[in-house]
Amino acid sequence: MHNFTTKQALFVGAMGAISFVLAFVLGSVVNALTGIPLTGGILNGVIVGAMITIGIKGVDRFGAATLLWFVFTIFAIPTLTFGPPGWYKVIVGIISGIVWDAVISIFKRSRFGYILSAGVGASVITYGVFIAAKLLGLPAAEKLAKALYFLIPMNFVISCVGAIVGLWLFSKYFSKMPFIQSLKKE
Repeated sequence: MHNFTTKQALFVGAMGAISFVLAFVLGSVVNALTGIPLTGGILNGVIVGAMITIGIKGVDRFGAATLLWFVFTIFAIPTLTFGPPGWYKVIVGIISGIVWDAVISIFKRSRFGYILSAGVGASVITYGVFIAAKLLGLPAAEKLAKALYFLIPMNFVISCVGAIVGLWLFSKYFSKMPFIQSLKKE
């Protein structure tokens, strides 16, 4: 992971916390209604995908996605956000963040790289939560297994749309903010 300044780390961490709050509020209703983990992502994927993209773009350094997802999943442990409650979320979040960071780097921080990283990262999260639920013997694994072939492509597309929205918001509004400009200079 790249060395972050304190201000950069706090910004990325705050964006992880804000993304969690949005996902929790928006996704909890859908998860409760369907009883299928991760279906809340259908509702909140665009909004959370946009916030995560803005958070990563704010510092635009390798490791930003990993740090952001680490913070997000720490908050998610006792909730239904990111799957059934449990510590496994942190592992899935870190793996997803590393994949997210790697895809962005492989595509040289291009627009396409940011968009693809969101879709691939969301797919890693979806499948990772399924594997963890299965390994932990959680009852949700059976429900998730039945929905997996729908959820992976759906979360991929929705997260890509979220990244597109996030990139647009970043270029239109956030990139012009003096605070964001100062983050990039550090």
